[in-house]
Amino acid sequence: PLGRLDLLTVPRVWFVLSLAALIATVCMLVHWYRGKLDLPAILLLLVIVIGWYPVWIDLVQGQVSILLLALLTGAWLLLRKGQDVAAGLLLGLSLSIKLVAWPLLLYFLIKRQWRLLIAAGALTLLLHLAAALVTGIQPVLDYYFRVTGEVLPYYQAHWYNVSLWTLGWRLFAGTGSTMLDVPTAPPLVSLPSLAPVVSGVVVAGMLVLGLSWALRLKQRDTALAMVIYTSLLVSPISWIHYYSMALIGLVIGMRYLKQNNYPPNLTVAYAGLVLALFLSTDWIQGLVRRQLILSGPQAAAVSFSVSMLNLLPAAALLGLMVLLRRLDRLSPPPAG
Repeated sequence: PLGRLDLLTVPRVWFVLSLAALIATVCMLVHWYRGKLDLPAILLLLVIVIGWYPVWIDLVQGQVSILLLALLTGAWLLLRKGQDVAAGLLLGLSLSIKLVAWPLLLYFLIKRQWRLLIAAGALTLLLHLAAALVTGIQPVLDYYFRVTGEVLPYYQAHWYNVSLWTLGWRLFAGTGSTMLDVPTAPPLVSLPSLAPVVSGVVVAGMLVLGLSWALRLKQRDTALAMVIYTSLLVSPISWIHYYSMALIGLVIGMRYLKQNNYPPNLTVAYAGLVLALFLSTDWIQGLVRRQLILSGPQAAAVSFSVSMLNLLPAAALLGLMVLLRRLDRLSPPPAG
């Protein structure tokens, strides 16, 4: 529908829609956390998340991660109430917009939540058929069977791709892009043939580990957060604005800490990991910009160590996944 508007109007409309989705998400999370729509808490959380780099950059660039965050939050809360069909519809809408959270399908398949999967699959199919009616079937087929394979070489070693998929490339081939002008960094060891192998093994291992952890958790809240975090880590292309979706797990972790009277060790660990997640996303970009300026106007190269700092947000997510496992064992799930 936005295609019917002129190009100057679309960004304004999309900004309003994204901001509305963010406000709706914050309201849902505060209502679950506090048991009511607490206006001061809503305003405080809204100010915090708008100042968080992934959310801010999503709003500035007109991305879709905030919309995905709202849909996944709604799906999770409906799932808590046993409304599998409605949750599946929101999940299907999320996956139709962008396939970031696809590991959730594997999780629900293993859990045999057929009603949710059927609802998600039916809506996804319906929306793709609608797209095919508007654009023709070929663009839809090209998106899945041609475009992905064509663009992955541009992004698999991209400086700003924070997926674990880039680990092999950073270690053995260095960062850069065959088409795009981005900062470059040398590898630790120049063995380019190892890059896709190591990346593939790391991503497959992370997917198996994340799903196995989620399946062993007692509480549905922590399990869903675990799979969302796994999705962010294993997606072949994961931009920093995708990390907006980490907000669900952060609120779940805080609620479980509160329910257990803030155990000191876990609370300090949680605070440290959240601080690392919040600071690393923006701090790294500033560090790179400063190094590029100091290197001279024609230089676009940075050191290997600075390149690896780009994966600090991923490391923070891994730490939060370990923490969620600990919190899951402490007590029954919160009501509401």
